[in-house]
Amino acid sequence: MTGGYQVSKPLVLADVDKDKLTPMMQQFVEQKSKAGEALLFFRLGDFYELFFDDALIASRICEIALTGRDCGLEERAPMCGVPYHAATGYINKLLAANYKVAICEQIEDPATAQGLVERGIIRIITPGTRLDEEGLPARQNNYLVSIYKSLQYYGLSYTDITTGEFYGTSFVLGNPEMDLLSELARLRPVEIVSNSSEVRDLLTANLPQQQDVTFNLRDEAGFVPSENSSAYYPKKYQQPALWPQAASGLLSYLTETTGVIPKNLRELKEYSVSSYMRLNPTTRRNLELTRNIHSGSTRGSLIGVIDYTQTAMGARVLRSYINQPLVNLSALHDRQNAVAALVEDYTARMSLLELLDDVYDLERLNAKLAQGRVNPRDLLALAASLRLLPAILEHLSAFTANSTLLAALSSQIDPHNECLQRIESAIDPDAPINISEGGIIREGYSEEIDALRSAKLNGQDWLIALEGRERERTGIRNLKIGYNRVFGYYIEVSRGNLSLVPEYYQRRQTLVNSERFITEELKSMENTILGAQARLDSAEYQAFCGIRDEIAAHVTELLQTARALAQLDALISLAEASQRNNWVRPELNEDKIIDITDGEHPVVADVLGPGRFVTNDTYLDGGDNRLLILTGPNMSGKSTYMRQVALIVLLAQIGCFVPAKRAVIGLADAIYTRIGAADDIASGRSTFMMEMSELAEIISDATDRSLLLLDEIGRGTGTIDGLAIAQASLEYISQAEHLRARTLFATHFHELVDLAARIPGIVNYHVQVDRRGEEMVFLHRLAKGGTDDSFGIEVAALAGLPDSLIMRAREHLANIEDQRAELTQRRSRRRKSAPMESRQERNLFEASLALKRNDEIIDCLRAVDVNAITPLDALRILDELSKLARGE
Repeated sequence: MTGGYQVSKPLVLADVDKDKLTPMMQQFVEQKSKAGEALLFFRLGDFYELFFDDALIASRICEIALTGRDCGLEERAPMCGVPYHAATGYINKLLAANYKVAICEQIEDPATAQGLVERGIIRIITPGTRLDEEGLPARQNNYLVSIYKSLQYYGLSYTDITTGEFYGTSFVLGNPEMDLLSELARLRPVEIVSNSSEVRDLLTANLPQQQDVTFNLRDEAGFVPSENSSAYYPKKYQQPALWPQAASGLLSYLTETTGVIPKNLRELKEYSVSSYMRLNPTTRRNLELTRNIHSGSTRGSLIGVIDYTQTAMGARVLRSYINQPLVNLSALHDRQNAVAALVEDYTARMSLLELLDDVYDLERLNAKLAQGRVNPRDLLALAASLRLLPAILEHLSAFTANSTLLAALSSQIDPHNECLQRIESAIDPDAPINISEGGIIREGYSEEIDALRSAKLNGQDWLIALEGRERERTGIRNLKIGYNRVFGYYIEVSRGNLSLVPEYYQRRQTLVNSERFITEELKSMENTILGAQARLDSAEYQAFCGIRDEIAAHVTELLQTARALAQLDALISLAEASQRNNWVRPELNEDKIIDITDGEHPVVADVLGPGRFVTNDTYLDGGDNRLLILTGPNMSGKSTYMRQVALIVLLAQIGCFVPAKRAVIGLADAIYTRIGAADDIASGRSTFMMEMSELAEIISDATDRSLLLLDEIGRGTGTIDGLAIAQASLEYISQAEHLRARTLFATHFHELVDLAARIPGIVNYHVQVDRRGEEMVFLHRLAKGGTDDSFGIEVAALAGLPDSLIMRAREHLANIEDQRAELTQRRSRRRKSAPMESRQERNLFEASLALKRNDEIIDCLRAVDVNAITPLDALRILDELSKLARGE
């Protein structure tokens, strides 16, 4: 919006002769140079003003009027402004548009300032450093991530300053690049700091759904561990490690933007991605764990089915459960036992649900408390939550005997009676949000404040009495006494009664329908009343700050309580989902068997309603049933079935019950998916190239404990090439010298079903269809054995293609089948004529491959300078040798 600023070419800061600017504008320019790329909110009275380039940007994004201000030059400076008390909404709009905002406040009292009031930047607000809850997704984290790149290795550290989380990990083994991308897909950060622009390029190329993340490229010096940053490191951590550099970069950035390291950030927790199930970006998207693949919302995703959390902090913990399934059997049993105990006692669980519904987001309240940014309403919200804790502990005691995890959570919940009593005794229940408005402190808490409040009220009584006396004295019945900040107290007389105004009234202001006056008596009392109000506001402010600081001394203990409540809420949610949906507790073990009876897809079954989903069994192991080939027509449910198995395994490994009549789950270290067709136009990759890239990643990273879902491998190219790739992939995945991973392989290449007779571990299944003449009915039921019909033409008919087109397709199909039968006979005759030569060629080929691997291993060892390599290099070389030995 241009408002009153209409020029063909707006004045921008780069074109300005700064020596000719007014002193105030020179002060703005000085602060703007410190703000850098951030838009400068420059405090002038009750407004934040933006000038020059910043004003042009903010007026467009925030849709506020662009005006001009005299700046000492012939042309006025572009300007726009927002009221300081309403700035948060405008700041959030700018953050959403990927801008940063620097807040420049008056740091000197205008009443005592000589000349220009001193101003300074008190903080820089960025997407990852914001604290105000308005604009933040309550049920999701707001992660700031730091990435340090050294050669081909990475260190990663992340925090959510609104909750106090602070973690670090290193990627120096296996596939560091893909491990980094997988973590970024899990975290979905809003802001990244890094020492390498290559990280930004990597993100752009591989995570297009995270293109809007704010990326900050920073000097290497900002990532050097210092005494200040090292204070946050755990006393012992694994070596070699690159996360200390990443953590240092993160802490340096926080100090630069917020002025201090937030007090709710405590010791960093080191973790390893191998402690959790590996889920790469493709798998997260295909399984729709936390967002629907089409709408982007939680509705139609796994979390949409199991989220019964009552608090925002509980919802965030539940999301972390889904994003980081466990692989430690002991930890899983602890979580399972907690869920089972909560399922068993419906009454106590419902009581806890109702109590948690009234608990505020204590994690984020605690963060505001730690940074001295709470208002009176925040403290009242904290007190309201603390008041519920004794009842929560009482109902929680019903479960602690049957669950060590729930018992541990109970021990971490502290009612904080001292904090509660202090807030209740000090803060007025009707206190305002603004700490400068007064009315904060409860009557009886402070004798000084009570005395000042009484003086103020006496002044008000005096004004009411004066108003009555003046009405009697002048005969003006509608005479009234009022106040505004510009003119102070005044006597207002309507224009029709001006003839009755006595001579001792002094005119102060003329309005359209009235006049305002002052008297010596009123002027004298004004100083007394206003003085009492100012002293009262100051006393209340000082008292509030003291109470705030006293409560803030308990931020560590309050955070422990908040996190225990959040975990409790998430566990209750798992129990609620399990009981509402009639799910069963799975048996977990470290074998490779996945044995599911009457399994359901949790999301599809939820959409269809009770009893309408067609259940199916599943049996996978590391031996005779390690790879299931699924055949059947499109729309028959092959992809749904594969996702169903993966989601049941994932639910089991977050400690939840599963949608089945019975389930035995041998833990999976990873789930990989190759499902659906998509291209990547931006990076120039076709559908087939995308398919092959994803398959290559799976083959490179999967182990014999992984679960693979492969749908239509080879369909993106010609039929012969696609069939060859699909068959080679099946052989590689299933054979002992390679992966032997548990795999569900859906295909329309019916020739592949013959592999079950030749390769141990491959088993054929098909999805049943009831054919009734030219029509067919999908039964969605899995049966053993393969099928040689895809029913593609029937599906096309169901889609509504014209009858003439369908008839012509049937004619073409008959001709193609005749031609393929003839071709098959010719190839069979050729194979019979030279079977021995083929085997010899194959054996020679396999032998040459083995020799080539040996040569590569020897060359790799010869190239090593043992006196010069670092520990990181040694690990990388060992990893490469291991892969070469395995033929990867």
